[in-house]
Amino acid sequence: MTIKHLDFRKISKIRGKGTFIFDKFKKEAPFTIEFYIGREALVFMDISFFSKLNMKLSKLHLHKQKYVEASLFGELKDGYKIHIDKLILIATTGLNKGKSNPVKFKAFSPIIISKEDLKPVKGKTEIRYYITNFEFTGCEKTMFPKGGWKLDHFTISINGYTFCIKKLEKYKEIIERIKKNKTSSITAEIIVKVDFKEREKIFSIINNICDLLSFATGNTVVPVTEEHLLDGKVVWAQTTSMKVYNFRSGDQLIPHLPPETIREFVIKAYPNYSKWKKKLGLNILIDYYLLMKSNPVLDVRCLLGYVLLECLSSHAQEFYAKKGEPIENSRKKGMVEQLNKILPKSNNLSKKTKNKIIEEFGPKYPPLQEPIERLMNEFRMRYKKKEAYIWGLRNKFIHKGMFPKNIQDPIKVYRDIVHFIDRLMLHILNYDGEFLNIADGYKVEKLIFKNRN
Repeated sequence: MTIKHLDFRKISKIRGKGTFIFDKFKKEAPFTIEFYIGREALVFMDISFFSKLNMKLSKLHLHKQKYVEASLFGELKDGYKIHIDKLILIATTGLNKGKSNPVKFKAFSPIIISKEDLKPVKGKTEIRYYITNFEFTGCEKTMFPKGGWKLDHFTISINGYTFCIKKLEKYKEIIERIKKNKTSSITAEIIVKVDFKEREKIFSIINNICDLLSFATGNTVVPVTEEHLLDGKVVWAQTTSMKVYNFRSGDQLIPHLPPETIREFVIKAYPNYSKWKKKLGLNILIDYYLLMKSNPVLDVRCLLGYVLLECLSSHAQEFYAKKGEPIENSRKKGMVEQLNKILPKSNNLSKKTKNKIIEEFGPKYPPLQEPIERLMNEFRMRYKKKEAYIWGLRNKFIHKGMFPKNIQDPIKVYRDIVHFIDRLMLHILNYDGEFLNIADGYKVEKLIFKNRN
């Protein structure tokens, strides 16, 4: 059962018949499911407006304090089985020109479609992950049986597995449409052959690859559909609703050309991303990064940039504290002298007691700059003096959420913030290849790493 691309927002529409199971009752009924990019799938149950079930659901929907929940077990018209564990009722049926509208649910769990129970088999199973919004130039050839070829994919090897990232058949048409309509769609697939028992391990790697592709392109690259094939036939598929921002063109970090650059980026960045993802919250930072780049308001973009840095700062403080190398809070230095000026000269408080007072009532966290500078030293990032001014703008954006009135070139400020974040993230990923400098007209550059002390 292959997902068909009917348009570029709603990706599929399927019909079947099944059993809707509620808290204390169940109902067999025909249904229709609509799959979307960037939001939950909708499930429509076809029942009459005048049925007892509709009256029961209407009462529950109107008077029950909690939401009305159901699950669905059914069969599609082509014989595939379907299971959705969690549906939430969002609208009961009504009348439109004398005809009943269907009851409407949202799917809040993965939608699993299968031809038969997939069991571990000898040899390898082909798994395909359909991913969103990934624009790239293939650097490896697909050869056609009748002659000819095209560059439409690249392969990478990670942890002993080989992943093929390939354009969809109508890739060019899809990319043109989502650029024009400012929407989103599935554009490519990641193909891997593994034993079924390794699926969870593989899915973790797929998510990491998609995180890196999202950071590299400035677009939301996520695996929304997973298919398992045996002997070339789909026997199991799962579609999951995920947040997807609309496609944005021309603001990528890693250049499209030469075409192998994106492949080299994933290969070089993956080890450190996997190592530091949880320690420094890199996946969360990439979420903020995409949110920052996609926001239409420049002030909010800068605010989100500082939120990203604050998030990284908090993770860094936790990491170094656990390591036994806590980051000293410079704000507490000199506070003993300030306290002595405030207290009467006759006070008998010991230095230890004064330090406890400062620890309890003084600032809990160091300035943003200090944890970030510790990371810069850790990952050998050079400091640019011309970037120093961005620290002074932190409070303005965090507390007021807007540019100070004396800023004459807000676009430059935004680009300097993004360029600093780009460099810091690339240093953490230990990537020494080419990237685009947004602060210098998207000029192609390479990072310069400091020598270790």
